[in-house]
Amino acid sequence: CQVMPARIPIFTEIMNALRLADVNMVRVHGMGGMGKNTLVKEVAIEAMKNKLFDKMVIATVTQNQDIMKAQGQIADQLGLTFDEESELGIASRLRGKF
Repeated sequence: CQVMPARIPIFTEIMNALRLADVNMVRVHGMGGMGKNTLVKEVAIEAMKNKLFDKMVIATVTQNQDIMKAQGQIADQLGLTFDEESELGIASRLRGKF
């Protein structure tokens, strides 16, 4: 695991949450440049190594909240393509995959 020492308690807390039966999604937020993406990638690697999930999907939602971009990230990681063009149409298709 390549988590910065100062982030180990946060990493551990996220991993413990993912081990709970009723948790299937985690949101990490904070100021830019704090290492959130790196932390989440390390969590994904560890969760897959521990076989907590069959698949992991990571979507980055910026302050501008480009929903179509986030939906595209999720769809790409799940190997999905959409005929729908609207946010609602795509969201309803994605919802069926979780």
